[in-house]
Amino acid sequence: MFMTFKKKIHGITVFMTYCLYCINFNYKNQLIMRKLLLLTALSFTAIATSVKAQDKGVFKLGVGPVAALPFGDYHDLYSFGIGGEAQASYGITDNIAAFLQSGYTALIAKTYEGPFGVSIKAPSNGLIPSIVGARYHHVSGFSIGAGIGYGKFTASGAGGGFAYSPQIGYSIGPVDIIAHYTGVAVSGGSYSSAGLKVFINFIGNSSGGYGGKW
Repeated sequence: MFMTFKKKIHGITVFMTYCLYCINFNYKNQLIMRKLLLLTALSFTAIATSVKAQDKGVFKLGVGPVAALPFGDYHDLYSFGIGGEAQASYGITDNIAAFLQSGYTALIAKTYEGPFGVSIKAPSNGLIPSIVGARYHHVSGFSIGAGIGYGKFTASGAGGGFAYSPQIGYSIGPVDIIAHYTGVAVSGGSYSSAGLKVFINFIGNSSGGYGGKW
C-alpha cells in the first residue's frame, strides 16, 4: 500500500512538473502549442501500449476550480483567468469516456497605456465555455482527450465562437487534475489560454484506485 501511495505521489509530481514546464509563464502561442502537441503525441504512444481495464456505463459528475493564463490577442488585455467548472463524464467503452465541461472563467483585466499616454483599463470580461469531448485512460492514471464546442465572452459586444480544447489529465481517488489548452475563434482575432482544471467527483463509482472505474 505504501508503494502504491508513493507511485501516486510520484505521478502527481511528474504531472504538475509538466504543467509548469508547458505553461512556463510563456505567452507565445506557437511555443506552447508545440509543447502540447509533442506531449499529446507521446501520451498517445504510451496509451497505445498499455490500456487500463475500465467499466463502461459508469457516470461521474464533479465540480472544481479553473485557472488559466491568456496569451495571443487577449494577453495584452488580461493577465490571468480564474473560475470554476462542472464536468459530467460517462464510460462509453472499457477505456473511453465521453465528457461535458462548462462553467465560468473571470478574466482579470490589465491597465495599459492608450493614446497620449492615458492609462486605460481593459473592459471586464469572462468566458463561458461549453465543451464536449472524449478521453482515453491509461493504466497509470493518466488520460488524454480533446473536446470542441462554443465559447461565449461576457463583455459587451465580445460575442463568442468555436472552441477547442486538447487536455491531458491525471486521476487519483475522486479527483481529476487536467492540464488544458483552450482556444476560441472570435471575430477579428482569437482567444487562447493554457492552465489547470481540478474536478472533485461527488457522483460516480469510485474504486479507490485512479479515480473510479475509468
